[in-house]
Amino acid sequence: CHANSPAMPKSPKSSPKKSPKKSPKSSPKKAKAKADAAEAQEPEPDLPQEKERVKPSIAVCLSSGRTIHPSLVGGVISRHRPALAASCSRLFAPCGHFATVHYVKSRRTQVALGPHQGYVTAVCAGSKQPDCANPIATGSSSGELCIWNGAGYQRLAKINVGHPVLAIHWPSPGNIIVTLGQHGGEAWMERITGSSLDTIEKSETLPLRAKKAGPSDVFDDVAALLDNKELCLWVEGWSAPLRYSNSRTATAVAIDPLRRYVAVGEAGGV
Repeated sequence: CHANSPAMPKSPKSSPKKSPKKSPKSSPKKAKAKADAAEAQEPEPDLPQEKERVKPSIAVCLSSGRTIHPSLVGGVISRHRPALAASCSRLFAPCGHFATVHYVKSRRTQVALGPHQGYVTAVCAGSKQPDCANPIATGSSSGELCIWNGAGYQRLAKINVGHPVLAIHWPSPGNIIVTLGQHGGEAWMERITGSSLDTIEKSETLPLRAKKAGPSDVFDDVAALLDNKELCLWVEGWSAPLRYSNSRTATAVAIDPLRRYVAVGEAGGV
């Protein structure tokens, strides 16, 4: 009876070929690894030649004597706001006596602009100009204001404005507005003009002044400077700025590009 019985079919579990669990070719981890490897092999047109790249081991010596390696996203060297070049391919950030450049596509970082006599406290990107596609301005604690070619990193101009540079604004070619003084102390705004990038000079002092200075912003012919709990607002042609009070210390300011409003942030999160 048992000898003439048909053979029992094999259990599906005993067939490794039909098991859905074993499919190494469809593993998302391996597919992602292959994609990352292919992306890493793509050429980076924005990078300098291999021999010109700065090795990741380059170090920066701080005033305390401690040595650190450049990093764009953390630590004391990212205290001041970075600036994105006109081409949107390079991000510049203050780093001790230098300004580092971060290549957006490849995520590489290197020291690019400097050295400066003082610590770099401000970086600003200008709009594309006929003689320079990516102009960059840097300011330092010793009063230096430098203009650079953001592609080749050559310094085009340098002047001393006589006071620490808190912020740089570049609303239009040939018109640079700098905030000078001490953060949390007395500060004011001055205009720097020049017929070309390599010929710049101090022009005039704007009627904006703060006793306890905070951030500033400039767009077109509108300038704003925070003074403790107040917003100081000035437009070209006004003899004096207007002042608006806030309930708490003002910590951030931005002028709407469409000139509809001025946004102010407060210490309480408002």
